[in-house]
Amino acid sequence: MLGSVTKVAVGIALIGSLSGNSKVSVNEEKRLDGREVRSVEIVTDMTSIQLTASEDENVRVHFHGDVSEEYKDKLVFTAEQVGNRLEVKAVLSDDRAGTEGTPDHAVNTRIDIALPSKMYKKFSIASQTGEIKLATNIQAGKWEMKTETGKITVDVV
Repeated sequence: MLGSVTKVAVGIALIGSLSGNSKVSVNEEKRLDGREVRSVEIVTDMTSIQLTASEDENVRVHFHGDVSEEYKDKLVFTAEQVGNRLEVKAVLSDDRAGTEGTPDHAVNTRIDIALPSKMYKKFSIASQTGEIKLATNIQAGKWEMKTETGKITVDVV
């Protein structure tokens, strides 16, 4: 199985508070064969992204954090290989355009992605709100990274 769509509503634990801001803990991990991956596309609404090198030919994607009870059914996480492209998404699935009107505390999640160290044809990362951290020396013929509110950090060793 190369990938699948996962509704994050399968929260593992409900973290309650007296203020009524209940949170659902999310913890999804996927492993994909990275040998045929030539390009990477990552799209998130309100999720931080951290990229590291894997120790083998596999891609490992770990989506984790907390989501408010109100948004648990609206957040959709996918990680799949489509042809030779790796697609990773963590987006709100409701009818609103983007994240406007979503409280900052509603979604506190991160995607950790470990990729094989090799040359990629294209690498694209788009995040509306969240930090993008590149903690490995990933090479690509074409890079695209953007965030509307957040920061991009490149720590290449």
